[in-house]
Amino acid sequence: LITRVLTLVTILESISQDRWYMLSDPGNTGVYNMERDRILLEKSSQRRIKYPILRFYTFSEPTITIGHHQKTGTLDIEKCNSEGLPIVVRPTGGRAILHSQEITYSVIIPPDHRLAKLSIGQSYFEISMGLIKGFRHLKMDPKFLQGEKGYIRNPSCFSSSSSFEIAHDGKKFVGSAQKRLNGAILQQGSILLNNDYLRLAHFLNIPVDMISEKSTSISNILGYTPPRFTLEYSIKHGFENILHAAFIPFSIET
Repeated sequence: LITRVLTLVTILESISQDRWYMLSDPGNTGVYNMERDRILLEKSSQRRIKYPILRFYTFSEPTITIGHHQKTGTLDIEKCNSEGLPIVVRPTGGRAILHSQEITYSVIIPPDHRLAKLSIGQSYFEISMGLIKGFRHLKMDPKFLQGEKGYIRNPSCFSSSSSFEIAHDGKKFVGSAQKRLNGAILQQGSILLNNDYLRLAHFLNIPVDMISEKSTSISNILGYTPPRFTLEYSIKHGFENILHAAFIPFSIET
């Protein structure tokens, strides 16, 4: 019994001292943002980055990203080109997102971390719980969505939902997708601040109601848009409480 108790204490101590990196990157192009996540995943999979990373970033211009397996034919390419809207493929899956008036987060987990040992669903759940705790710090009351059949057939990320995505009053305001590489995890997600994301309907040639009926934004929920720093601090707080993250300065071991 004493041995079991000591083992449990050791496990709890290791969890309570779980070191993480946090990155808050300035706005950049879609190509840069996706490539940076891809490189961080690759380095993590090679164990060149020792600890998990929580990264926040924005896009320097409105940009559409599509899931790794999504075909560009779902978009009206002529409209995108005529309005100067870049289209970039994400490393992760999921459906199309218009990155405008939003913050994107990514979580990169190295293969030796306990989260990397979990199933996709379990790791989604734990990461999402960290996000939910952060939103509650902003006096929001988010809930999990159970997921819908036929998600993959919807062209827009915010016109349907998969399991463990985050919503308010049944409307999704965080859309996430995950990829694994040699045991490492990359999870990317868009956090909607305002309603500009609804313009995606124009480029998909679908009624805007297909998106607006299933989704919402933080400004709709709170009645104002919190500063980026406040949102990032709140989510950091959520990860500290739920995932026992202790954030340290970022460095790469090569």
